[in-house]
Amino acid sequence: MKALQTRSPIHIYHNVIGLATVNFSLYVNDDPTAFDTTQTPDYSLTSSAINNEVIVEVSELIRSENQYLFNSDFYERRDTATYALIVSELVSNVGTTIRKEYNFLRIRDGYVSRVENTQIINNLVSQDLNDWTLDNATLTENVNDSFGGSDAVTLDNNPDGVRGFLQFDLNNGLSTVSVIAKSSDSILRLATIGGLVEFDIINDVVVTQTSGLILATDIIDLGNNFKLVSATFNEIDTYIRILTDDVADSSLNLLAPKIIKGNWLNNNASDLILQDNTTIYSDSVIVPKISFDKKEANTTYFYENVGGIGAQLATDITLQSANFDVSSNDLIYDQLDGTVTTQAITLSEICEPK
Repeated sequence: MKALQTRSPIHIYHNVIGLATVNFSLYVNDDPTAFDTTQTPDYSLTSSAINNEVIVEVSELIRSENQYLFNSDFYERRDTATYALIVSELVSNVGTTIRKEYNFLRIRDGYVSRVENTQIINNLVSQDLNDWTLDNATLTENVNDSFGGSDAVTLDNNPDGVRGFLQFDLNNGLSTVSVIAKSSDSILRLATIGGLVEFDIINDVVVTQTSGLILATDIIDLGNNFKLVSATFNEIDTYIRILTDDVADSSLNLLAPKIIKGNWLNNNASDLILQDNTTIYSDSVIVPKISFDKKEANTTYFYENVGGIGAQLATDITLQSANFDVSSNDLIYDQLDGTVTTQAITLSEICEPK
């Protein structure tokens, strides 16, 4: 998911039949591998449902906990975003727990540029994998997850050598799909009616995909060999599938599958620019300072000594990257499909005598 901006509302939405209340636990950390749900959360709150719906705004809580204090390495850090984990316990009107749901968010200080001026995290599929259709596979619940708990599920192909899968039926169009996963053979396979995408979640690359199926991908290391894998699909019709291998004993540990309408991943130059930029002046040169969003793992970030700032943001798929052109004041962004977009950077001199 692209970095959400905490100066615009961030809403977490739940809608389940028989829902009475939702108990929220909010954790904030700069290190995505350091979350532990056995520890006391930074914030806990309970929201009552109205007509089986709960929506809670969390951006102020995240900003309150993080503070966004300036550090001397602010512009040199590989990633200026921080992370929030929100665990929602959905409680029924008879007082029993329906299920837990997880939202793992990349966040930064700033404002969004969206028509609706808000960010609603509305998952369109159930995170309870028992609600999915199971085929040629078995499910094992209460498996250790990436956050110190035991809410993951193991999907194991059964019989071995036959592809097994979980399937959720929907009809949605352009969507961003994500799931937290650990694979026995390093590969995570996602399929729709339009085709198949295979992710190598050890080396964080797309191994193969049906032509034109995905617009953008993102992989975040959550520790304990789990990765948060996200992809924006051109079109999702009829179903989304999570598959095992079809030639050997294959299993996946899975947590928090999610589908959100629209493109929630970085895919153009303007998405990459931190909202609160600063321009540094000297006697002879004006250097625009720009921070880029994280693109995980084997990424190489570099800062040029002459000619502005460059950054390499991915390890494969035509080397998604961004560079700043000082001659035109443009941020040049190479997209995953080989096309290029630019974002003009306006330099405004401000007189602030001391």
